[in-house]
Amino acid sequence: MTTTSSKRIAQLDAVRGMAILGIFLMNIFGFALPQSAYLNPYYTLNVSALDANIWIGFNVLFQGKVLAIFSILFGATLALLQQRTLRWNHCRLFILAIFGVLHSVAFWDGDILLAYALTGLVAVYLLEHYSNRTLLALSITIYLVGLVILFVLGSMVDPSQFWQLSEQQINDEQIIKVSGGINGIIYRTTEMLGMVEMLVIQYGWQLLSLMIIGSLLIKNGWLSGQFSPQHYRKIAVVFIVPALAVQIIALYIQSQYHWSYFSTSIVGYIINELAIPFQALGYIALVYGFWDKIQYSQALGWLQNVGRMALSNYILQTLICTTVFYQLGYFNQFTRSELLIFIPIIWLVNLLFSYYWLQLFQQGPLEWVWRKLTDKLYR
Repeated sequence: MTTTSSKRIAQLDAVRGMAILGIFLMNIFGFALPQSAYLNPYYTLNVSALDANIWIGFNVLFQGKVLAIFSILFGATLALLQQRTLRWNHCRLFILAIFGVLHSVAFWDGDILLAYALTGLVAVYLLEHYSNRTLLALSITIYLVGLVILFVLGSMVDPSQFWQLSEQQINDEQIIKVSGGINGIIYRTTEMLGMVEMLVIQYGWQLLSLMIIGSLLIKNGWLSGQFSPQHYRKIAVVFIVPALAVQIIALYIQSQYHWSYFSTSIVGYIINELAIPFQALGYIALVYGFWDKIQYSQALGWLQNVGRMALSNYILQTLICTTVFYQLGYFNQFTRSELLIFIPIIWLVNLLFSYYWLQLFQQGPLEWVWRKLTDKLYR
């Protein structure tokens, strides 16, 4: 999540900081609402038009895009760390996997650390054994194969048990989320194992592809900021505008089918996935294209701090949200529109925590632990 190079790439830190804050835009709903709310704008019969429109807006602008940015940067970091031995990188990813298991089992079933660690192990192998040209072809093929698998498997699913929830189903999920104890651990462990299964079957294909893309873009200098501002600005327009247009049209068609499972979770999701790499790269290009104008701003410095402490800030978001929504029992007590209030508050906590911590230390607390455990295991 952060490079260990003595010379950091400022743009990477800034975009990584934006990605960590952006991930929370989607995760807040994962923490506070039933799982179906993530994919279905009308996950119950009581969802208001305002809440559905918030889902639509977030779907177009953020869903999948911020995670894609993070995946691309993760791949870039893997490429930068190729200067270390293969065994050191394996040790680093193994420690991250342990963090992911602990995070999943002890706190939240929406963890991404384990998925990134396991996929990263495959990515490291590919980066070591294949040429850049082969890697590019692999990344495109892998991405499309994952979408084909999703279409085939998704078409065979019966959505009646999870797409639109009854009050009883919501109550059951609320009980398991807030109860804690051994039942909570069993639930989260089961969800973690299900995530690993889906990682192998479908989700990991896209994740791996994006990591490969990130590694290639750091190698050719694109993610190091070695192209002209005009180049990045052009890429931003060419990639973002069509991606937005395609998704808006797709969402309109989904609405005409009343947000059915197949139209939204399969066809609409696949269209979104096809747009994601372009939109994510467009967002990155937007930052790079205006870097000469924003690089000395105080706000950007704060974002870079968040990016330098990505792992610590990601876990901090979990600690805050699991305390509020699970320990204090506020799960499913807020609508989507009401949950928007939490976003700037927790963003501010991330920004302040990162700023004041880095006034005293060179690394975030979990980044330091990650590095120390990696070095110890390597020896």
